[in-house]
Amino acid sequence: MEGASDQARLDRGGQKLLSAWVDSDTHRAFKILAAKEKTSTVALVHEAVAHLLARHGEPLPKPLREHLRTHGRPIPTHRPGGHRPG
Repeated sequence: MEGASDQARLDRGGQKLLSAWVDSDTHRAFKILAAKEKTSTVALVHEAVAHLLARHGEPLPKPLREHLRTHGRPIPTHRPGGHRPG
């Protein structure tokens, strides 16, 4: 018999986990921002990754664009040449 966690794993087909350790203040600020924006922390992570890719001139993968669109998050504009660190 499949449990809820088994079903959740099936829904993640083709996805990979991306994680990072942050300090307590950063974690708290992130959770507060998600609450203020009435969205999930996952949606904010997707938005942040999209902005980082766009800043560096990288194209956004189609699944990321679709996730942003379906969750009402901004889709950053791809800038040819991207950000060049000084």
